[in-house]
Amino acid sequence: MKIGPKIKKIRELRGFKQEDVAHQLGIHQTTYSRMEKEIGKDKVTIDTLSRIAEVLGVDPIDILNFDEKFIFNTQEQKASQSGSLSLNHFSEKIQTLYEARIKSLEEEISFLRALLEKAKYQI
Repeated sequence: MKIGPKIKKIRELRGFKQEDVAHQLGIHQTTYSRMEKEIGKDKVTIDTLSRIAEVLGVDPIDILNFDEKFIFNTQEQKASQSGSLSLNHFSEKIQTLYEARIKSLEEEISFLRALLEKAKYQI
């Protein structure tokens, strides 16, 4: 897998928008988007990879080694064997990324449920 899609997936897991990362890097969002897609001259260099990793709060090696398919396949196999998910095969930083994203989504769900409950009484 190319580096760009790995960066994109980690960015999404961290809850960052392209605009957020581009701003931190001091570049335009479209330039950053082209890096994630690895289009033309906007491919990711080693220096840029290091800067992106810093913005995302991970090591560059975690980006290079990131393999979503391996992680999810491993976890699905373990879940079918044990009946629950285990995070033992995640690197600590990747596990932290997933846990932070899950927490963020849980908070969003709670907020949206509260809005729906409030709207129900206003109708």
